[in-house]
Amino acid sequence: MSRYERKPIQLTQLLLDPQNARHGVKNSQPEIVEWMLKEIKDKIYSLAKDIVEHGMSPIDGVFVYPSEEDDGHFIVAEGNRRITALQLLLDVDKCPDELLKKKLKQLKESPSHSVPDEIECVIAEDFDAAQHWVRLRHGGEHEGAGTVPWGAEERERFNQRIGHAGQDAYAIKVLDWAKENALVANDQVKDFPITNLTRLLNDTAVRDLLGLIIEGDALKSVTDDSEIGKALKRMILDLAGGKKKVDDIKSKDQRETYVKKLVKETLFDSSKKAAIPFVLDGDPEKSGGEGESAPVAATTRQTQRSIDRKKLIPKQFKIEIVNKKLNAIYHELRSLTVEEYPNAVSVLFRVFFEGCVDAYKDKHKLAVKASSRKGATLKEKTTAVLQHLASKGTIDKNVEKAVNKALSNDHHFASIDTFHTYVHNYLYQASPKDLKRAWDNLEGFFSILEGSI
Repeated sequence: MSRYERKPIQLTQLLLDPQNARHGVKNSQPEIVEWMLKEIKDKIYSLAKDIVEHGMSPIDGVFVYPSEEDDGHFIVAEGNRRITALQLLLDVDKCPDELLKKKLKQLKESPSHSVPDEIECVIAEDFDAAQHWVRLRHGGEHEGAGTVPWGAEERERFNQRIGHAGQDAYAIKVLDWAKENALVANDQVKDFPITNLTRLLNDTAVRDLLGLIIEGDALKSVTDDSEIGKALKRMILDLAGGKKKVDDIKSKDQRETYVKKLVKETLFDSSKKAAIPFVLDGDPEKSGGEGESAPVAATTRQTQRSIDRKKLIPKQFKIEIVNKKLNAIYHELRSLTVEEYPNAVSVLFRVFFEGCVDAYKDKHKLAVKASSRKGATLKEKTTAVLQHLASKGTIDKNVEKAVNKALSNDHHFASIDTFHTYVHNYLYQASPKDLKRAWDNLEGFFSILEGSI
């Protein structure tokens, strides 16, 4: 045969490696299994359970070579744990551990996948032909030729990708946010100690000092983007350069002392607040991309990317609405795809806007001076709500400016006139881009109305 051949082999023809590096020289197959169950029984069971539930891994092959002593049999050079699990599943009675035998029988009674009696293998001519690949698989990185294992940062990024964020989730997002906003360069944070940043961000005293809050699965800043940017930049570079190591931030007192010094040296000003709390995340679909995280250096490219989301309302934006109808509309707007349903979204958006204004007006019993006998217009009601918010000091100047701009310019994409056109002009086609830009301009207004709608 050629140096390597791929073909299915019966499990009964496969022999566990008697000189496997995990256990050293063993004299028989039962002795190897006994060692496996003594030293790594839980891992063997977990592997067996995963095989029953998901089948054999399509990215991990079994590598074998012909046995010189047992004709028609093959020694497993790579995949000994998998073959042990499979052989015990195939013939549970051969399991010498009674507790494990019982658990394996339970697995076989209700499997999602049937246990195979043969498995595809790659066959090498002999051990010499196999050893190079086994060494690359288990013997370290070999300057990149071998398997390069994931570190904490890589594992966390993958977990986030599949929706299983782990303990380093916030730290990864903060690091990506800093990169996205050109606070740090990739070469400055190579082999970054992500767990050290996690240790700092998980400390409530640290978050309080920097104006960071946790809402759901999001880490947000209530501090102005430029201020939090310079503080986080210093923190990340201190950790990346080894200026601060794990022994320097082990205790709560150490962490608080470090951040207080950082605040002083960077001239961090916590009194400078963001218009609304924004998410720290390097993914534009979740931070700047969702219209909620303010980029440190606003650029044309980043502004354009802020409307690339599929829904009108960014995923990170969440408010509690008491009014049942408004709450239902709010959730419908969160679920509809703007590109697919622009007209439905535009009409619902218009209804939601006026409904929120009316709910606030009625709750606070605002007297609105109407310019016609038909009653107050939406523009007049909105103006009254803005004036009331301003008199109470509960509206940010930037939010007030954004709403006033929409009120004063009939051609503005968030203007009352544009909202009316969505409903009353059957020739006017709503633009998904303009709808998302309108929401981004009015989002702060809706946040302030929370509690009154």
